[in-house]
Amino acid sequence: GLGDVYKRQVVVLNAGRTAGMQVGMPVQVTRGAQTIGEAVVTDVRKEVCGALVQKLAAPAEPVRVGDSASVKTND
Repeated sequence: GLGDVYKRQVVVLNAGRTAGMQVGMPVQVTRGAQTIGEAVVTDVRKEVCGALVQKLAAPAEPVRVGDSASVKTND
């Protein structure tokens, strides 16, 4: 739908190879208890990684500095 159309956002996470991050890992982005969106890791360096935002809960609320990210699990 049209709600899915927005400029793709790339975010930098302060976790990298040292923390076990790998290209292709799915990441959930949260702000407090609220899920902001989902991203996929696209580039991994030693201490940081880049991720492309795949979907946002609300397109008007992009990912911001200070939001938290965690690797999505299947449970």
